[in-house]
Amino acid sequence: PALQPSNIHEYLTHTIPSNLRSRYKWGFRKDFTIPYGVVHLKEKKHWRKGRTIISYFQSLSGNLLRITSRALDIILQHLLPQHPGQLSIPQLWSHFHCYLTATPPDIPLHATNDDLVGFFNSVPQQRLVDAVISLCHRWKAQHNTTTITIDVQSTGNPIQHSHIGRHYIHHPQQRTLDTQHIPLIVQQALHSCIFQACNTYYKQIQGAGIGSQLSPALCNVAITLIEHTWQTTYHTFLQQPSLH
Repeated sequence: PALQPSNIHEYLTHTIPSNLRSRYKWGFRKDFTIPYGVVHLKEKKHWRKGRTIISYFQSLSGNLLRITSRALDIILQHLLPQHPGQLSIPQLWSHFHCYLTATPPDIPLHATNDDLVGFFNSVPQQRLVDAVISLCHRWKAQHNTTTITIDVQSTGNPIQHSHIGRHYIHHPQQRTLDTQHIPLIVQQALHSCIFQACNTYYKQIQGAGIGSQLSPALCNVAITLIEHTWQTTYHTFLQQPSLH
């Protein structure tokens, strides 16, 4: 839906809960920029259609969302380390080749090219929030602490550059996040998905924010938990005596 351009900055600032603002002062920018949208037109569509891209560069809570995204990746790799969504591309190809090798030749296999068009804005926001809450509850049940310390400038495997709990060797490039605040951060991010395009302001009310630093990890959490639940219930279902 379109929004009035007046007081957009004030509206976005008021979406931040006071406890998050006081706890994570480093996560918010005072001189922030409202996300803006551009469209890359496609030649193969005769320039009639394009891919929408929203830039969250220097946005209000970009720093906090980037650390939260990293924390979600860490939690997922700790709780579900063998899930396909946590594998690298070479590992995925290796698993795929092993599957093809182990499949009997009399079983027909078919390939389906299913493009994930509009994936981010097709996932209901409540499902995203519920998935994060479930993940944080699992983390709290398995650890004696709810805090994670993350190296801001680290790249690659997030586990190698993070600490469970508070890291007392203070470093300017390390940030500590309380996992109990992650659902609140996610809700704040979803409620403030406002961007500008063609001199008009819009608020995204369906799915994760397109272009947000948090969206890839957030959608990965929702899909990973659904697939993990399906895998566990599927094997339980096959073990029923009635199916023997």
